[in-house]
Amino acid sequence: MKEILKYIPPAGPLMAGHENLFLARNFDIDQGRISNQLKSLIDPATRNPNGFWIAIFPEGTYVTPKRKNLIDASKEFAKEHNLPVYQNLITPRTKGLALAFDTLGEQIEAVYDVTMAVKGDGFGSKLGETFPPSLLASITNSLHTLNPAAAGSPPNSKDPVEVHMHVTRIPKSELPAVHDAKAVAEWTHKVFTKKEALLNQFAATGKFTTDEQPGTPEPAIDWNMKIAASAIPPALTAFFVRVACSAAVSIVASTNF
Repeated sequence: MKEILKYIPPAGPLMAGHENLFLARNFDIDQGRISNQLKSLIDPATRNPNGFWIAIFPEGTYVTPKRKNLIDASKEFAKEHNLPVYQNLITPRTKGLALAFDTLGEQIEAVYDVTMAVKGDGFGSKLGETFPPSLLASITNSLHTLNPAAAGSPPNSKDPVEVHMHVTRIPKSELPAVHDAKAVAEWTHKVFTKKEALLNQFAATGKFTTDEQPGTPEPAIDWNMKIAASAIPPALTAFFVRVACSAAVSIVASTNF
């Protein structure tokens, strides 16, 4: 999380309570912070005997109407560095993930690769042209889209959106060499290439897979869970790492269609 967020009530203290790591967005400064916090999590004297999870968002930010230039800048960066060029995703930053892998080492049990997509008539069909619901909408259960043309609906009626999630468990045996930053970077881009294909599939069919099953509408949810979920910004990708102390890492990617 951006360091400034910890000073914003009530979100800052709540995120600190959930052990979010606040960053200066300068790797020379953040490297020590990340390493020290991760080491404290696996220290035999302080670690949770049940293990723990770490959520990592390699894109590092998300796109809004005021930041459309991020997509073009990401594509240019990828071309200049001979990396895959994504249409639905921002080129992932791999230094933080490589540092996490190096610090946690063999205690990583698995990585859960999570891809999210939001579907609603009022949001459009492509990241870069339209944008997903705001973080505020995600927290307050106000995910909806204006659809005045809906049959039998009054003008400016609000239809609920669909939130789809695709989760892949990547076991320790399929992870790259955890102490090799170059190998971790190459692996991350391979994972993101698969994410890109999933999002293209979703854009074309409204589903990640042909056998996708509909979920049930979200019931009332306690605020603790809602706040924890709000740590996943809209239009972002992430890894969830399961540490089995052991550890797990999770990578999440999300976009809007």
